[in-house]
Amino acid sequence: MDQTDLAAIQRAGFADGKRYVFLVIFDGMDWQTTWAAATYNRRSVGYHAGRGTGTHFQDYTADGTTQFGFMVTAPNNEGTTADVNLQRILNPGGTQPGGYNAEKGGPNPWTPGDDPFYLIGCAPNDLKAAGEHAYADSAATATAMTSGVKTYNDAINVDATGNRVPTVAHEAQDRGRSVGVVTSVPISHATPACAYAHNVHRDDYQDLTRDLVGLPSISHPEKSLAGVDVLIGGGFGDEQLQKVSKGQGENFVPGNLWITADDLKAIDSRSGGKYVVALRTEGVNGRRHLAAEALAAAQAGKRLFGFYGVGKPRGIFPFKLPTAIITPLQDS
Repeated sequence: MDQTDLAAIQRAGFADGKRYVFLVIFDGMDWQTTWAAATYNRRSVGYHAGRGTGTHFQDYTADGTTQFGFMVTAPNNEGTTADVNLQRILNPGGTQPGGYNAEKGGPNPWTPGDDPFYLIGCAPNDLKAAGEHAYADSAATATAMTSGVKTYNDAINVDATGNRVPTVAHEAQDRGRSVGVVTSVPISHATPACAYAHNVHRDDYQDLTRDLVGLPSISHPEKSLAGVDVLIGGGFGDEQLQKVSKGQGENFVPGNLWITADDLKAIDSRSGGKYVVALRTEGVNGRRHLAAEALAAAQAGKRLFGFYGVGKPRGIFPFKLPTAIITPLQDS
């Protein structure tokens, strides 16, 4: 199937009256890494194709209702140039088309094709030359997953010509549902941003965050989006010393790359905003603090914003093996 089908599946869930719909994305986790993890867990090679067994999500059947499928993630095109200040595309169609050639790339994830250069968007035996098709980035892939619209690489919920498109979350919110975004990366990275925000370029981070928390943005300057009900992720401590951040527009504010100090104050319930704000605090256990603030938000009928992470990983949470000892991240 195509990645756009994931939006159709979510919409089908709501149409069927499901109370909860979750989209869980392991960005960069493919069939091969799942197979490797399952092989490690089992201490043996248990399968060579298909769904397989060996990890929790493979073995979880939900009384026989789960299904397995694989998909092709292909953008509309690569090489689109955009003006974030005008929110306008300058060269519709870009420089390289999307698509998928099963002979070159393989008919399924466990069967290789005949051209190893094809899957990285290069011409045969030439890493510097563009190939037949472009491969998808996180923005184009996540936009397809959340809106059902195939678009260019770098796009956040705009189509290939730059028009804004609604997401499943927008539609759910219009029906009175609560919506939330929880991520292990900075709050307005391409994948979490695609759940809700609009922008012609994925790197306009501060404006993407404004969409997520319901503030006026470059995409919605007059009437802001409503904002998500829960937003939890990284980016805390990612301060930029330069006056202009690459990829962000003329309204970029020096300081935190992901959310400005004024925007953070504007959304804080202590300043009259809609969100109970939980921030990484020195000497305070983050898990317990976030749980307490989540309870306070629920009891007060407020939204929740959790902002964590610091140091060289630029707001991306560290991972660990079950037996590993993790040293807390230090400011850098």
